[in-house]
Amino acid sequence: MKVWIQLNELAERVYEQVIWIDDSSKSKIILHGQHGILAMLDRDDVRNLLTDEM
Repeated sequence: MKVWIQLNELAERVYEQVIWIDDSSKSKIILHGQHGILAMLDRDDVRNLLTDEM
């Protein structure tokens, strides 16, 4: 899936090839890809997160 992330400082990041999103932690959001972790983000830094199934 494709994931768009808007951060609080209005920067945007796009990740493709995301297999699953782990949001079980109170402080982190982890994006997993086929070969491991693609990104580890602080929840406080994320303003918006959108997904699109390919």
